Amino acid sequence: MSSAVAVLDQAPLVSILADYQEGVHGDVQPRFTERFDTVLLNDRSQLLPPTAFPRLKPDNVPASSDGLRLLQGLYLSTTYRDRRFPLHMAIFEGDVVATTRILSSHPAFLTSDALYCAVHHRRLAIVQLLLPRLRSILSASGSTDVHVFSRMYRQHALLDICADQNDLPTLTCLHDAGIDDCTSRAMNSAARHGNLPMMRFLHARRPDVGCSYVALADAVKHGHTDVVAFLLAHYPDVVDHKFDVTLWRAVSTGRLDILQMLVARRPNAVPPADLFCAAATDGQLHVMQWLHATTGERGTWDVAESIVASGHVAMLSWMIQLHGLSQTTPTTRNLLRYAVPVHTVEMVALLHSIGQPLENVRPTSAAVARFLHVVARVRFTTAHVQHAVGGGRPPSKGYADVVAYMLGTEDVVMTSDDMDTAATAGALAVVRLLHERGVACTIGAMDGAIKNGHLDVVQFLHAHRTEGCSSKAIDYVLFSPHAALVEFVHAHGLVAMPPTAAIPVPRGDGWWNGRWDAVMFLLDQGYAVDMAALLQRAVRFGRPNLLDEIVKRRPAAAADVDAALERAIQLSAMNLLPRLWRMREHAGAVSDDVRCRMTALVDDMDTNHAFSGPWQSFRELVGRRT
Repeated sequence: MSSAVAVLDQAPLVSILADYQEGVHGDVQPRFTERFDTVLLNDRSQLLPPTAFPRLKPDNVPASSDGLRLLQGLYLSTTYRDRRFPLHMAIFEGDVVATTRILSSHPAFLTSDALYCAVHHRRLAIVQLLLPRLRSILSASGSTDVHVFSRMYRQHALLDICADQNDLPTLTCLHDAGIDDCTSRAMNSAARHGNLPMMRFLHARRPDVGCSYVALADAVKHGHTDVVAFLLAHYPDVVDHKFDVTLWRAVSTGRLDILQMLVARRPNAVPPADLFCAAATDGQLHVMQWLHATTGERGTWDVAESIVASGHVAMLSWMIQLHGLSQTTPTTRNLLRYAVPVHTVEMVALLHSIGQPLENVRPTSAAVARFLHVVARVRFTTAHVQHAVGGGRPPSKGYADVVAYMLGTEDVVMTSDDMDTAATAGALAVVRLLHERGVACTIGAMDGAIKNGHLDVVQFLHAHRTEGCSSKAIDYVLFSPHAALVEFVHAHGLVAMPPTAAIPVPRGDGWWNGRWDAVMFLLDQGYAVDMAALLQRAVRFGRPNLLDEIVKRRPAAAADVDAALERAIQLSAMNLLPRLWRMREHAGAVSDDVRCRMTALVDDMDTNHAFSGPWQSFRELVGRRT
């Protein structure tokens, strides 16, 4: 008995034994434990286990900011760790051999969800493998509906998914197999991809489905001229819906051929002045020139800020010539009504050549700053300085060369507000420059740097300044995802943490990615925490060592472990349950009420979630009396 108990207390062995009850081929065995290393996120995506990374193609799965890989489209339960994970991962990878081996030992894993997964990831060979097997199951059940074994709510039909994935071969395969359910989404997706053969296929075989305005809008957006022509010929009602929006989209993409095609259909749908304005805003000079050549439209200067901010020197020059402006015949209107960042001297020189005031130009290079100051005689204001040190919209890392130039003028005296802004923006080069020039700061500098995770700025301020930070920094440290910053702040006593400070335990999964090291450090410092909530968050991440690290730092009460156990059962985290149960026994005697509650939860999962578990080993563990 003691050896059996020892085995049951080792989570990896329990999870392997549980899945081996039906037998598993040795070459695919490692896949059966990977489901426990995933993290189920609220947006129906998963963080994949590191062991799966070597099998993934780099262009298939994007990496998250902390190096983990996110995946959507497994068509598994997103509320618990689905036992079908190894099958669906093999399908996603396109591994026909592994798919076949898993199905040979676990035929019950095959549902139409597997077919959806194969279609979603363009695995035609696996679709062809699964279809006859599903048909066989259906025939035995007396049904003909391939969707009857669906276990997960799905929004889209199979052909819609094929079209969304731009996969005509699989779409044709399914249609020929009698699976022809689809909606206008299929044609819309084909148009988005510019897949004219797919559109012709759908138009010929499913003329009743049609498409929506989205088809034309996306075809125009992506420059699919042949698709636009097809839609004009076969779907006139769709084309005429929101025609003005379609024209503007053609202008914004700069596809003159498509614009000409649309204008020929309805010449007066949108006034040329509006199209000219849209072209200027989106930097499409050739469209502006075509409109002027065909309609005489010259536009107005309402879009001057957009032209200048986008750096379109050629467009501004053409507009100046078109309107006959010069130093002797300047415009009487201030073209720059709002602050506009400018990087090139050519742009400000053009504006200056027509007598434009340049006070609203925000220089992003020393050359522009010098032109403004020397040639245009602009007096730098607080607004200029704040933009230069990193306080622009959107915030930047500042422009140290611009700051250096401004400091050499008679107009600028920088203050602690500027240093605080630079520190908050993480503009270390600006912070260092201002410090060297004798500019002070306030506690707001350190507060802002800590809040935004700028460790290099925090280190510089600590080494060279004495202002420190405010009590607000306590919350910034507690919520920081940057373990190195948290450790630095504590090691150097930058924040006086009160004894009542508590580690936050937010519910959102995304908050926790990459933050566990910081949380462990805070636990080491003795800060309070809601242990029940913390253990439940750890359970979602599925790593036994994470639970061990937490309880090593902070003993867990019986009620805390009970909450974690309940969450683990609901997630079907079979690899954690033996460890959590052992923790529960160490926390105090397990009452019959607790055993009954856990058993009831297991019964509910077993009854209502077909691919949770398997539960037999845990049932025996709960029923055993020590």
